[in-house]
Amino acid sequence: MDDTLLSRVNRSSRRMALTFHGLAGLLVLVALGVVAWGWLGPDSLAHYVETVYQPGGRIASGYQLAGLVALAVVNLGLWIAGLRSLGRMFHCFTHTEPLNHEAARWMRRAGQWFLAASLFAVFMQVPGSLIASLPNPAGERFVAIGLDSDHLIGLLTSLALIAVAHIQELAALIHAEHRQIV
Repeated sequence: MDDTLLSRVNRSSRRMALTFHGLAGLLVLVALGVVAWGWLGPDSLAHYVETVYQPGGRIASGYQLAGLVALAVVNLGLWIAGLRSLGRMFHCFTHTEPLNHEAARWMRRAGQWFLAASLFAVFMQVPGSLIASLPNPAGERFVAIGLDSDHLIGLLTSLALIAVAHIQELAALIHAEHRQIV
């Protein structure tokens, strides 16, 4: 393998690993910040959620706010796991043999986490809308579910990542067989 190309792959993979681990760390801070905001200033967080996500609505109880925050934190947790898996995948590319089974395994895991996050984003709308509409009078409560282009792109991208992981696994297997022949 060309040493210049290998060193370029190692350098860019190290940068990408740091980037994805940094993004995951940033999301952890965001999640902790939202939880702390809900704990220390529930009224201001409730006002923010009412203004941004439910114009004209109201958050009547702490349980309602806690349920919405819990849904958001679970979604962030799935994204954090996916970003950390991508960081681990790029770390595996920094080895002397970038085509390895470990990188394929982390790529597949990242795809699975992102698939779970995309599906959760679609289906969390049901409990989210129920929680948000609880204080409404009878007959004005609602259940919502929607599928928009962001959800579709997330689903397709995560499935593509899983498919490429299988291709990476096959490439690593062929590369290992080729090394044994030579």
